[in-house]
Amino acid sequence: DDKDIDAVVIATPDHWHAPATILACDAGKDVYVEKPASHNLREGRLMVEAARRNQRIVQLGTQSRSRPSTIRAIELVRAGEVGG
Repeated sequence: DDKDIDAVVIATPDHWHAPATILACDAGKDVYVEKPASHNLREGRLMVEAARRNQRIVQLGTQSRSRPSTIRAIELVRAGEVGG
């Protein structure tokens, strides 16, 4: 509830990522949360709802986005060759 803190980084054990993110949003903080964001769809949905309800920015950390294999996979999805 400290008004001097604008944002938090959630770097806890995985099972605390969703609850901590929701609590931080409800306290009026923007959030950077490590992956995995949640363990199930319900937790993820509750995180999104908390961010929207409180008009907060929540960013999920993803690693390896610049690996050649990841870039190629993104290209294939965007081209409709995967997941279509």
